Amino acid sequence: MNKVISYSAPDEAVGRDDFSIKVRPLNGPWQNLYVYKVPVEGDKLRIMGSCGASFDDRKTRGYHGGGDLIGKIHYENIDI
Repeated sequence: MNKVISYSAPDEAVGRDDFSIKVRPLNGPWQNLYVYKVPVEGDKLRIMGSCGASFDDRKTRGYHGGGDLIGKIHYENIDI
């Protein structure tokens, strides 16, 4: 049996509503994940708009089970 395990965001994480991520195990039900801001920096450029979500998809015996992921950007919620 495949399953998706979602993990809590770090305690200091700030949620985002301009991105959404949902995952599902192979042929299973969709699960919305909590999406939070993640600071990412390049060599000389701070990259804005990064986000994270924590999950693992696996079979109950610990093998990679496969599945699907959908990520969406909600432009109407982006504050520029």
